[in-house]
Order: sequence, then structure tokens, then C-alpha cells
Amino acid sequence: MYLPPNYEHTNQRYPVIYFLHGFMGNNQMLSYMKEILDFSINTHKIRPFIMVIPDEQTTYDGSFYSNSGIYGNWEDFTAFDLVEYMDENYRTLAKKESRGITGHSMGAYGALKIAMHHPDIFNSVYGLSPGALAIVREYGPNSDTYKELSGIDNYEDLNKTYFGKVIIAFAKSWSPNPNNPPFYCDLPFEVRVKN
Repeated sequence: MYLPPNYEHTNQRYPVIYFLHGFMGNNQMLSYMKEILDFSINTHKIRPFIMVIPDEQTTYDGSFYSNSGIYGNWEDFTAFDLVEYMDENYRTLAKKESRGITGHSMGAYGALKIAMHHPDIFNSVYGLSPGALAIVREYGPNSDTYKELSGIDNYEDLNKTYFGKVIIAFAKSWSPNPNNPPFYCDLPFEVRVKN
């Protein structure tokens, strides 16, 4: 979480920007943003605000900020639990007009989706290079990714891929299946060999 300069020395309330990280990411990106934000606020380039970057990295590297009965309700956590916690524990302007949500890649997908689902909570949304808006190219049915996945039956081999991991994360987020080992999800496409 980023608090603007002099936060501790005033009673001022601030708008909040929720920034959602991308696939395989976490909240560590804030460490190199603090200096830039401090400078921008101190030189009056931008107005003071609070920024929240939640660590929502999962065991499968990304929930796509979706609710799943098996893998967790990440959308609800972000829209309800996180916002409520911030409003109760920090000097926020606790109204939708003072809340924005943004993100990069998977986080941009999550920001767009959450803002559309919860316009009563978030007033502004911005997506930086949103991912997963269409299942095409490396994620599409004619890609080599599904051929690659057809030969993988364990996490060790899955972790040697990138697009394969993303596809499994899609499936765990959007079509979990506790009766379908080894990854416990249903893929959107599968490779079948004709005889």
C-alpha cells in the first residue's frame, strides 16, 4: 500500500486507486513506484492519493480476479473485503466517486471485469494491456498450447511452460472441476488425434 507524503501528519482523507498485478506477479511492484509517486505529488504533478496493490498471486500464479468455489473468491475479496478494510482502517474518501481500479495484463482484465460488476463500488477504471479478453492466438483452439498441454500430466512439467500455465489458470478460475485430476479443472479445448 502506498500512502501519500505527510499522510501521518494530517487528518485529510484521500481517494484510493486499486492496482491489480498481472499473471505471475504480486504486490512487490510498489517498491519501485513509491519514489515516482512521492516526487509527482510533491511537485504537484498529481494530487495525493492512496494506492493499494494487493498480493493476489495464487498457487497457480493467477486467479484472473475471478470467483471460484474451489480456488477462492478473488473478485469478492477485491471488491468487498479489500475495499471495506481500507475504508475502515485508513483515511479514505469512502465513496465510489473517490475509488478507481486499474491493473496490468491479467490485472487489467480483473479491473475491467470488477468495475463492470460493481459500478456501485468503483467509479473509474483503466486497463493497461488487458489480457484474456479473447481466447485467440496462443490461447486459441488452433494454437500449439493445447498440443503441448496434451502431453503434460504434472505440475513440474507444467511449470516449464508459460502459455500452458496461463491456460490452466484460466480453467482453474473459470471451470474448476474437483473430479478432473491432475489439474482439477476443465480446459476449454482439447487435442484429439484422428485414427
